[in-house]
Amino acid sequence: MKIKTFVYINLSLLIILLTACGGGSDDSEISQDNPVTNIRSIEMIIGKSYTVSENQTIVKEANNTLVEIESDINTKKTTAILKSGKARIEYVK
Repeated sequence: MKIKTFVYINLSLLIILLTACGGGSDDSEISQDNPVTNIRSIEMIIGKSYTVSENQTIVKEANNTLVEIESDINTKKTTAILKSGKARIEYVK
């Protein structure tokens, strides 16, 4: 009986520990990982500039979404700014 109780307590603690572990995010954006496909997703914030690269995709999440994309030929840097609506940046880890 004591061993059975000990096993149940340890399993419960293990489940709590595993469900409590998760990814973090900073104050300004939400990052989500999909462990099945290794896709990382970052929610865009209106007015914030994001540096994007070839392996990243901007996904429109609302019909009224407007994203301004600027490329600098000299620095080969591309930036995206969410002007309205809702969008996220996705890329494979």
